Amino acid sequence: MKVTKIIDGPGPLPLCEPFNVSSCKQLFFVSGSAWRTDSPKLLEIQVIIDSTIEATLRVWTNESNSHKTLIPVLFETELAVGEHTVQLIEHSDAIGDQNDYYQVTMIEYC
Repeated sequence: MKVTKIIDGPGPLPLCEPFNVSSCKQLFFVSGSAWRTDSPKLLEIQVIIDSTIEATLRVWTNESNSHKTLIPVLFETELAVGEHTVQLIEHSDAIGDQNDYYQVTMIEYC
């Protein structure tokens, strides 16, 4: 088993980072925060690996202009060995700025 932090820091979004896969299966754990100017609304950030939407972090907010922790996601993939790219992008008018923090961790296993 191998653990790799791919993203670990502040925005703004979108964030894009390359990473290498060396094993047959991967678990990804993704967390972060966001805000929006109008409420009540749903906040969403999409996790994209190699142009495929793999997961969406979400939380409902009743307050405007307030940074909220998104519900973290854990998902499994089977990417080919080699170079890949992960992106975190704003969705549904969510805003991720320099005051929001993100972490993408990959666990490789067979």
